[in-house]
Amino acid sequence: MSALRPGRFLITLFILMAGMNSAVANDANNYSGLQYFAVDSNSTNQEGEQGFKTSAVVGRMGSFINNYLALEARVGFGLSDDKVTISGFDAALEHAIINQYGIEIENIFGFYLLGNMPVSNYLNVYGLVGVSSVGVGTTFDQSKIHLASGSEVGSLNETDNLTKNGLSYGLGTSFKFAGKASLNLEYMNYLDKSDFGLNTFSVGILFNF
Repeated sequence: MSALRPGRFLITLFILMAGMNSAVANDANNYSGLQYFAVDSNSTNQEGEQGFKTSAVVGRMGSFINNYLALEARVGFGLSDDKVTISGFDAALEHAIINQYGIEIENIFGFYLLGNMPVSNYLNVYGLVGVSSVGVGTTFDQSKIHLASGSEVGSLNETDNLTKNGLSYGLGTSFKFAGKASLNLEYMNYLDKSDFGLNTFSVGILFNF
């Protein structure tokens, strides 16, 4: 499965934010940063709903309209994939059937409205809501093993690339630790579709400029 290349990621992020920053006042408080997150995703297939654990990195750029509201864009790509193996048995043919499902987050794009609440000079909490588009790569590998001989009597390999779009929401906090740099912790529900869900817990760093 292919992931969004880092160079293309940075170029796309710059283009997305160029229009956003020009639409707000010149004295806007802008920020940018990176987040690494652990991904809990689920996908529904012929075996039912399966859970997967992967990882990804996301770049953030935003502009505060005032002290409490900001507009934000995100672009990211996956770092790892995950596979789930399910074994079965065909009694009539005396075959063991091994199905392996794989998933990888290939890219993430999104635009959000962020509501910020300063708790102190160093600590902020925030919530955000918006829309996300997530590119997902999937694989399906099936092997049929004859039980008596132990030899493989059939196999199937399929790959697919899907794009899922939907409403996103999350909660987070940021703690200023050095100048204009802040540590960021966040929970985000990027997608909650009937056949695919994507929840993340992330840690990152933000810079105000």
